Amino acid sequence: MPLAAHPPTSITDTVPRAPRRRFTALDGWRGILAMMVALFHLHAGGHLYALTRHGWAAVDFFFVLSGVVLMAGFAGRLTDAHALGRYAVRRLARLYPLHLVTLVVLVALVGYGGLRDDVDPFTGGYSLAALAQCLTLTQGFTLNQLSWNFPSWSISLELWAGLLFGLTLWLFRARASIVFVFYVAGLTTLLVILPEPEGTASTPAEALFIAAHYIFGFFVGALLFELFKRIARGDWRPPGWTEWPAVAIMIASFLFADHIPPMAMIGLSAVVILIFAFEAGPVSVLLNRPAPQAAGAWSYSIYLTHPLWTVILTNAITSLAEHTGHAALTRDAWGERLVLGGPFAMDLAGVVCLVLVLATSWLTCRLIEQPGRALAIRGGPRRLTTREFTNG
Repeated sequence: MPLAAHPPTSITDTVPRAPRRRFTALDGWRGILAMMVALFHLHAGGHLYALTRHGWAAVDFFFVLSGVVLMAGFAGRLTDAHALGRYAVRRLARLYPLHLVTLVVLVALVGYGGLRDDVDPFTGGYSLAALAQCLTLTQGFTLNQLSWNFPSWSISLELWAGLLFGLTLWLFRARASIVFVFYVAGLTTLLVILPEPEGTASTPAEALFIAAHYIFGFFVGALLFELFKRIARGDWRPPGWTEWPAVAIMIASFLFADHIPPMAMIGLSAVVILIFAFEAGPVSVLLNRPAPQAAGAWSYSIYLTHPLWTVILTNAITSLAEHTGHAALTRDAWGERLVLGGPFAMDLAGVVCLVLVLATSWLTCRLIEQPGRALAIRGGPRRLTTREFTNG
């Protein structure tokens, strides 16, 4: 997560002298990074491949940002068990409907493929056990992290991290931040003890490392909002020019992601998020333009629906290569990537992919995400506005 990756945010009225507003610049970043994840899974060897080949690094940003915006939206509001229940329902309504729809589509496609080829389709990553884990959003803690709709592993971690977050806010109220410090310290210890996986997890301990890493990022984000709030109380703001070094940090974290320690990636994401939370510079102006804001609003849909198009386009490119007698793939120190027609052709493949993903995401956001959120908003001890609810 996920990404995870979710549209718009607001700042609570607990920030003294700060007007209630949305982290719109960070919404723009979320949309851009969701598209980076889509290009990463396409593996097209275009001119931006040096950046997109490490698109998985965006997930660190998503988790830290989720911690920030949930702390901004719900700190001080979960005052009784009923409010906690409504929070849990809202989190499920935010994450589950689109996840379920994409899962159902995949089950139908895999089942059809099995009938067509007269084989048992529910094996390996498409096993029924993996399907049960995906339905309960627990696959992120298991060796089936990349089963079925593979980006949803991060959604499972986000869901359970968010529920633990809400339970902690309810139980400890004003002292919740102190408990979050203990969570971060405990997860840091766990990350030091567990073996760091190279690529996907191959043992239960490595799967636990991955889960602990991203949940660690989530609670770093919750504490980061407390830091933002303290800075916002005063008159000082980061100068607008600091957004340019923040952009450089973002680019460097993608270029050199495979050389940066996992916990350092969380730290770099936190620095970038803190700077852009103030929206004080020219980059924030650009991120508040309609296109980045639209991508931010559709970012969750981009994240969950893009595998359909990346698989279709990859198959189309490899099939075309077979018919023309040209190589579709190359493997070198940078890994395996599509190269049919050269970098300009692969740039075009990336553009086509993004157009298809964005069109699909606009549709699924309107038909699935928004109705699910609207249904969950109704009722409760204090009705949040649609803008408040869309936090995280």
